[in-house]
Amino acid sequence: MKELEIRYRHWGVRKVKRSRIPDNWRELTAKQFTAVADMHICGYNADKMISQLCGLSEKEVNMMDSYQKYVIRGELEWMLSLATPHDSFIIEQLPGTRLLPPGNKLRGCSLQQFMTADTYFQLFTLHPNKEEFLNLFVGALYHRLGEYYNIEECDVPSLRRKATKIDMERNVAEISHADLNVRFAVYLNFILIREWLSKAYPKLFPKGEEHEQGTKLHRPTDWLAIFDAFIGDDVADMRKYQIMLATDAFRIMERRIKNAQKR
Repeated sequence: MKELEIRYRHWGVRKVKRSRIPDNWRELTAKQFTAVADMHICGYNADKMISQLCGLSEKEVNMMDSYQKYVIRGELEWMLSLATPHDSFIIEQLPGTRLLPPGNKLRGCSLQQFMTADTYFQLFTLHPNKEEFLNLFVGALYHRLGEYYNIEECDVPSLRRKATKIDMERNVAEISHADLNVRFAVYLNFILIREWLSKAYPKLFPKGEEHEQGTKLHRPTDWLAIFDAFIGDDVADMRKYQIMLATDAFRIMERRIKNAQKR
């Protein structure tokens, strides 16, 4: 965080306002990140962004001179780019629901969950006017505590009796009522996570396949083909690979790609 101090006069009285300016994704609250998503949807409104991201009232922003606003805008412009990696979900619980995302560095996210979410993510990237893809994408990521794609994903055997399979239909129905900027914020967050994945696993997630709207993506990644190649002839143990932690699977895939390129 960067310290912010604004001095101004109000009815002839000298005022000092102290606040902070976030300078990376990790410093944003869920509410602030939702405001960033709103900016990407509706366009950049400098006064509104200064107010929402720096903890200032609209009245305080209106009292600032043009140079003060110019300087602060410069400190916030890093949010216009989605090229900076981030390894966690900023919205830790969807407002008005009990739906939670995977943990930091995709902790708790199985390979099946990631493949499902990433497929819908790419479909929405290709078809940004089809809101159903956005809802399915968020529904594939966010679920209730104790819900799993496969019960075996529950790594505490004593809790497996209480574990339940994800009810995507119910979750998506809840998600569809959330504000669009909240759902879109999850989409933007996943772009940042994919940037992190491209740093951690550059062979599996090459930088030439950006997924931001308007980029080179022409069709979704064929995760089914990737999964078939990953399990090889071990079809009888397919479930073992489905429930594997996504990052564990990525590490193995990355190593295999590197070894194949050395031959």
